Amino acid sequence: MTEYEWNDTIVMTVTGRSDNANITENNTPTKSIPVQFEIKMGLTVREGTTTYLNFTAEEAAPKKMEIIYKIDNPSFKAFPVNVSLFFPTQLEHNFELKDYQVSVQQNKTQCRITDLKADHCSADLHWKIIACDTFILDKASTTEFTLSGDAHFRDLKKHAENIALLKRYTGDSGEVKFKSFIGVEFDRRHYVLDSRKQERKDGFMETSHKTCSWKDNDPTMKWSEVRVEFIIIPNQLLIILTGVGLGLLFLIITTIIMCKLGCFKRKTFYEEEETDAVLQADTPYEFAFDPIVVSQLETEVKSDQPEEKSLLVDDEANGSIAAADEEEGPEYTKVI
Repeated sequence: MTEYEWNDTIVMTVTGRSDNANITENNTPTKSIPVQFEIKMGLTVREGTTTYLNFTAEEAAPKKMEIIYKIDNPSFKAFPVNVSLFFPTQLEHNFELKDYQVSVQQNKTQCRITDLKADHCSADLHWKIIACDTFILDKASTTEFTLSGDAHFRDLKKHAENIALLKRYTGDSGEVKFKSFIGVEFDRRHYVLDSRKQERKDGFMETSHKTCSWKDNDPTMKWSEVRVEFIIIPNQLLIILTGVGLGLLFLIITTIIMCKLGCFKRKTFYEEEETDAVLQADTPYEFAFDPIVVSQLETEVKSDQPEEKSLLVDDEANGSIAAADEEEGPEYTKVI
């Protein structure tokens, strides 16, 4: 039944009859019904699509960005479609996508770049549309569309050289979110998507005049987002030189303060003698409390005590001997 070539409409005629003899009117109404085929279609973003890019002042060269969309037709009916891709070419922070193009798997169709009219979106955003010619989306097949281009931030090195002084110590960064869309258009008079009622009659591009975006619940569109950022690292040499300079300045200031306070002033030999004389004149008995003098006095006292004791012992011994001689004298006296 799906391979049968149906006309655009089916004409149905209904004839009504009755056994009543009084009815003479012709009750044969005719109704024209449009013919529509139910189709199925899926839009997805294939794995391997670019989702993140980063740039630095040292690596500011353009980088390749690839976004791969897949259109699946799981139904048993082939149908013609028109495919368009919608994306911005310039964003904030001087982001730019250049040398962009769309390639189609197996060259099923040819795509061309068209400028988006200003009445659809803001002209300052530099939106682009790449529209592809009509082709047959075969049954039980998959077709891939690849949006590619060179992404970069214009004058990133110049921006890093002219950055503010404070940001030379802290670094700088910025980020943009690159969003692209794909939309599929088919003849809604002959085909209906999953028994879905025809809500629109003017194709798939029902865009917002402010955001240029499709409705999220539209099964005929899909979008992808790539996060792109640039990073300017802090100037390490400047940080080191600033630290060394501030350290030397702090050391010089500290040295000057200590010199003013006399921390580095030394006394001469004559000044020391004059100071000692003044101290002795002011405190004449201070030497008695000097530990060195006290220890010397104790040593002299101890050294004098044994001599006195020995003298006393000798005197006592001599006295006892003389007394003994006097007692024994008469007994041992010899007469010659």
